[in-house]
Amino acid sequence: AGWKICLLATPTEAPTTTPPAAPTTTVTMPPTEAPTMPPADAPGAGAWSVTEGACAVDGNCVTSPNFPSPYGDSQSCSISVNENGKAISVGSFQTERNYDKLFVNGEAFSGSVGPEGKISSTGGTITWTTDNSVASAGWKICLEGGSSGGSQPLPTDAPTMPPTTTMAPTEFPTDAPEPFPTEGPMPTDAPTSPPGVGVGGPPGPPTTTTTPAGPPGPPR
Repeated sequence: AGWKICLLATPTEAPTTTPPAAPTTTVTMPPTEAPTMPPADAPGAGAWSVTEGACAVDGNCVTSPNFPSPYGDSQSCSISVNENGKAISVGSFQTERNYDKLFVNGEAFSGSVGPEGKISSTGGTITWTTDNSVASAGWKICLEGGSSGGSQPLPTDAPTMPPTTTMAPTEFPTDAPEPFPTEGPMPTDAPTSPPGVGVGGPPGPPTTTTTPAGPPGPPR
């Protein structure tokens, strides 16, 4: 019958389309401003200055000599006020009434009544004097943080910046490769008979020949 061979075409792959890169959005957050604090008015070290005598400065407070132990006889002190407009608070006050006196803004205080709530003035002078007998426990006065009847201002909050919205990148579709047709199997040629030879049918059944039997012979 012979043979037949063919060359099949090699399928070509479709190019893959690469989507362009999506743009990247960089979000810059505005700086957060710190809250603005008002200047501190609370008295600290240096609220008082002892210019004469044995009185003692203790932070924003000042005391009689030897406090909390009793003061001595025939003592005197001069105290300069370095902060203005502050209310005086009394931590302790016990002197000989009408004899051992503390003068604040020209007003005398003795016994168990101190200069509670009196307002200080910068450059003002507080004086302390005792007589020559009967000592008591003494006194301790301080400068409060706020002025008379006032209150400390609250800090100013920093403005709140609205959040910046970030847009999501847009995705581009990817082109799918196009399928190529697949060639089917090549057709098979029918077998060719040689010339002069016919195609016979199937063989028939075998032929059987039956011979009839003869007559019997004579008796013996």
